[in-house]
Amino acid sequence: MILMHGMTVILILAACLTGVENMEMSGTEQAVENPAERPGGVETEQMRSIAEQNAESFLKEFFSFNKDDRRTLLGDVESADEQGLQGAVTAYYNAFVPYTEQACIEEMASQRIPLKYDRMCGDWIVSVKAKEVSLEEGGAEVFGDGTVYDYIVLLEKEEYNTDTIELFDINGQITVDSEGFVKRIYVDEPEGLERYLGKAAE
Repeated sequence: MILMHGMTVILILAACLTGVENMEMSGTEQAVENPAERPGGVETEQMRSIAEQNAESFLKEFFSFNKDDRRTLLGDVESADEQGLQGAVTAYYNAFVPYTEQACIEEMASQRIPLKYDRMCGDWIVSVKAKEVSLEEGGAEVFGDGTVYDYIVLLEKEEYNTDTIELFDINGQITVDSEGFVKRIYVDEPEGLERYLGKAAE
């Protein structure tokens, strides 16, 4: 299990994340390297479509808790050396790189998300994944450099030794910039989430 105590570890994680951009380009940097794929020159409707696709892909990745047993990637951060920790942090957040920016990943690390949800998952759980993702069009708020969407994610939980599939709704807001990349995510943690995932948060 991962032990993350206080601000010291959080600051170490944030510092190590500066190495992520050296190993993998962020979504913004990929767009700069590939001008033809950058949404800046397309029509507004196409930009909205790209933004929504990125937001949905990001949310599916985020809410597939402990996907591929990703919580083990960080191991015991207190016993890892700097190089080992940087590699572990890079690997953990690498799946989000195509959809977001470095600053967003650093903010996620400082808030310990989605790591804290991964850690809530009981060992008897096979998987918790995003079955459906919906962005509330009526709730979309356009601002100077992007759009804020209200989202609803329907979680699907499968456990060992049972055929029962449990569903659970979770919602919040996601901010997408004018180029279609996720800037931040807010999770409105509902009552019962810890019980649903099978373990209380530390």
